[in-house]
Amino acid sequence: MLDNPTDLQEIADIRRTEAEMARFVEQRAQDDFKWLMAAPQGRRLVWGWLSEAGVFRNPFGATDAQTAFACGRLAGGQRLLAQVMERTPEAFTQMLKEHNENG
Repeated sequence: MLDNPTDLQEIADIRRTEAEMARFVEQRAQDDFKWLMAAPQGRRLVWGWLSEAGVFRNPFGATDAQTAFACGRLAGGQRLLAQVMERTPEAFTQMLKEHNENG
């Protein structure tokens, strides 16, 4: 909490602390994701989530409502796929290989 809104040093300290916390949270998320994708079980889970979201299918349905619903799911899947490709691109290749071998 800011004690004195005119204290520039206090404001700078708060911003620095917030930035450090944000870096910590991002690093922890990165580490968690790498942990998940390091094991075949985690890659199977992620593949299932991507498939369920329709990342590898056309989202268009018979009605506008079906298309809108599928596009909403697809957006979530695309966010997950972006994380995979950004954080563990080599695991995507492994995940694809495992899926093709094991179904």
